[in-house]
Amino acid sequence: MAQQRPRKFKAEPYDWHEVVELKIEGLSNLGAGIAKPDGWVVFVPFALPGEKILAKVWRNEANCSHADLVEILKPSPDRVEPRCPHFATCGGCQYQHLPYEKQLGWKTRQVRELLSHMVGIEAKVNPTVPSPKQWGYRSKITPHFQRPKPGEDFPIGFLEFNRRTRLVDIYNCPIAMDEINEALQPIRDDVKSRAAEYKKGSTLLLRATEGRVETDHRAPV
Repeated sequence: MAQQRPRKFKAEPYDWHEVVELKIEGLSNLGAGIAKPDGWVVFVPFALPGEKILAKVWRNEANCSHADLVEILKPSPDRVEPRCPHFATCGGCQYQHLPYEKQLGWKTRQVRELLSHMVGIEAKVNPTVPSPKQWGYRSKITPHFQRPKPGEDFPIGFLEFNRRTRLVDIYNCPIAMDEINEALQPIRDDVKSRAAEYKKGSTLLLRATEGRVETDHRAPV
C-alpha cells in the first residue's frame, strides 16, 4: 500500500516522495550522507561521500531535507559489503558499509566540525583511537517484542531504522559477544513458548558478565 502524503508536509523545496539526483559530499554525526544541491542540505542515510545517487524526499525542514536512498548511480570506491544481513533495516548500526579505518577518520572529522559549528572552537582533534575488536565486542543487548497476537508468530529484535514500533527479527547480532549470541536463541525459544502469558510487549536483557549471560534487569553488575 502506497504511503499517503502527510497533511502537514511542507512541499518546499521538494515535493512529497520526489526523487532527486544528488552527489554526496560528507557524513553527518549520525552517519547519514550529506548532499548540498544549490546550497540546500539533504540528509540521506546509508549513502557515502563521493557517491552519485537517487533519493526520495520524505521531509522538508526549515534548513534541510531528509530522503531515503533509492539507487546508487555511482558507488564510492570505499563502499564495502555490510557484515550483518539486517544492516540498513535494523536501526542499530550506521557505518557497516564503510571500512573501519574510514569510519575512524570520519569520526575524528565530525568531532572537529561539531566543535567548530556548535561551540566556535577551532581545535586540533587527536585521531580516533581504534578498538581492538570491530565485531563481537558488545557486552549487552536489549531485544524487544510487542504484545503477541494469539496463534501468530512475532519478531524479537530491534527497532527498524527510522521506525517507532516495527521490529526486525534478530537471531544473531555480529557486534554482540559470542556468549550473548549463544544465549539469544534459547531465550527467544522460551519467550515464544510462553507467548500466551504476555499481556503486553517487553524488553529483554542479555548482559555478559563474569563468564555468564545475565538476564535479570535487577541484577548488580
